[in-house]
Amino acid sequence: MSNLIDRFVKTLLLATLLATGSYGMDMDRVQTVGGTVRISRDINTFEGRVLLNGRVIYRYEGASISIAKRVSLPRSTIVLLEEQAGMGTTPAYRVLEVYGDGSFRLSREVFSDDFDFEPRVKRVGRDEIRIDLGYSKGRKKIARYRNAKLTVTYERSQRQALSKSDCHWLYDTVYRGYLEVGKCGLSIGYAIGNGLYHGYYALLQQGVFDDDSFTRFTQRSCRKRRAISYRDFSRTVCRGDMNGAERRLGR
Repeated sequence: MSNLIDRFVKTLLLATLLATGSYGMDMDRVQTVGGTVRISRDINTFEGRVLLNGRVIYRYEGASISIAKRVSLPRSTIVLLEEQAGMGTTPAYRVLEVYGDGSFRLSREVFSDDFDFEPRVKRVGRDEIRIDLGYSKGRKKIARYRNAKLTVTYERSQRQALSKSDCHWLYDTVYRGYLEVGKCGLSIGYAIGNGLYHGYYALLQQGVFDDDSFTRFTQRSCRKRRAISYRDFSRTVCRGDMNGAERRLGR
């Protein structure tokens, strides 16, 4: 039984690698002031490796590891590593700082709460890196790296409405999709499936609307077999006015 489980896990991980483009031995490389940083993977053990000038400096046993960003500092090069434990997980990031003499420092990991978010990295001053990790419970999650220390802070978000593209996606894919399924007692996640739920979860992190209120509203629409228009949806749900959405739906 254990051998069968091992084979199943390896098959699942291999499928993830193929789906994410993380299959093979030479995956990624970048030049730094201290030499070449390269990502490789052992396809038998599924172990990811980070090499500096051909020497393994870090091992990772998740589904994939890659180089996300590169930033130059006056005396070093910053390489942002992205780690993905598998399908259905949010990415984690580590900062690798390489110095001119070939020495390095590797930070602890920090997580993004957005499944598909691409981190925004910029240099602040001479020797600080700011990493925007997206939204988390209505606030901006920011990682700062300076003097080999990685800290995480949460900044108050000024966002009061979803973007037009996010609002359209929430209406067409989640709201109307739920109504098409027609099983009015299901949670949002069960109705739309894990893949689409990742996008829904990411929108929740912006803090414009909450899951409980949106779920109640969507389930009530399902039971009434009535959907509000996109125009009404964009003016209420996408601006956080769930009471207004309920009024549009009617009794």
